[in-house]
Amino acid sequence: MSTVVPRIPKPANSRWFYSAASILLLVLTLIGFRHFYLHLQAYPGRPLPPAALPIFIIHGLSMTVWMVLAVVQPLLVASGRKRIHIRIGKFAVLLAVVIVVTGYLIAVGATRGTPPELI
Repeated sequence: MSTVVPRIPKPANSRWFYSAASILLLVLTLIGFRHFYLHLQAYPGRPLPPAALPIFIIHGLSMTVWMVLAVVQPLLVASGRKRIHIRIGKFAVLLAVVIVVTGYLIAVGATRGTPPELI
């Protein structure tokens, strides 16, 4: 009697595509927000309001971690580590809440303190 050995499927190429695409997005994010990362300034080199600086930092760091997770999560799935992927996904839900709340606070604050040259 012969036994059939189950085959382990190879990761789909689309999973690697998502990993590569998310790496590209992370690089573009770092380039696009370089004024913030390097000098804590808004574009194009305007200073951030000192009173709102903590919320900008929390939001910026949260978004950076979000983009790093966008790279890590597809790599975990592609490499078959779905259990870790799920655990990190639960953290990502909390991170999303922080991003939405801080983004809202920044948007409301921006409408109150729009520089005259932008009107």
